[in-house]
Amino acid sequence: MDRPAQTRRLRRLGSSRSPGQAIVEFALVVPVFLMIFFGTVDFGMAFNASLTISNAAREGARTGVTSPTTAAVTARVKNVVGSMNDSKLTIAVSCLTPSNAACAGGMAGAATGDTLVVTVGYNYSLITPIAFGTVVPLSSTEKMLIE
Repeated sequence: MDRPAQTRRLRRLGSSRSPGQAIVEFALVVPVFLMIFFGTVDFGMAFNASLTISNAAREGARTGVTSPTTAAVTARVKNVVGSMNDSKLTIAVSCLTPSNAACAGGMAGAATGDTLVVTVGYNYSLITPIAFGTVVPLSSTEKMLIE
């Protein structure tokens, strides 16, 4: 097949598409692509927040077993979470005796051999609230023996 005939054939094949078809296809594909992209970014950020909350609970419990005061545990947890929004953060510190009863006097009655329980919660706000609503509650609980 000579070159001009091949060019005419390609032009005929290409002209079977209407001029606006590419725009319509683009308009249909882009929103799906953006939802997948932002969903992936959102999942990564939520996973990072979850790991940060777990680490903060562990660090708070570790601080609490050496100096069992609610103020020390709370300060350590807030230091570890860093730039996360404090208004969405909840910190609960409690003490259990070896028989799993609450310590008499709360944290002030904590003694060696008791268990310190630190629970850290965080309400993560999604960027793309399509399937799960707007807020995902994250929580982590750590238990350690008081030294």
